[in-house]
Amino acid sequence: LVEQNSQLKKEAALADRKLVARNERIQNLETLLQEAKQRLLSQNEKFEAQLHTVRERLEQARSAKSQGGMAGLNFSKIAKPLRGRGAVEDIKTLDVDEKVAMAARDKRSSWIPSFR
Repeated sequence: LVEQNSQLKKEAALADRKLVARNERIQNLETLLQEAKQRLLSQNEKFEAQLHTVRERLEQARSAKSQGGMAGLNFSKIAKPLRGRGAVEDIKTLDVDEKVAMAARDKRSSWIPSFR
């Protein structure tokens, strides 16, 4: 009976330590959860502010477009894409041999500009 009692005391002490460790873990997880919630709320507020500014800019662009074209927006730094194959040779200035050579080259060349 004394041995059984000492065994039960050991098990109770072990169970108490496990319970304390479990409670600490739960408190730790609850703290982490609160911090994550706070971070999420601050990120949400930041996103809402950015979304609000984007919507304001969009509304300004729409009103500027309806008032007088695109005068309110500055697109002067946007470059227009180049069209064509670069320098164009004037066929009138080429002699007959060059015209024949160019026609033969164009006939046998690839339609992909980098493979010509």
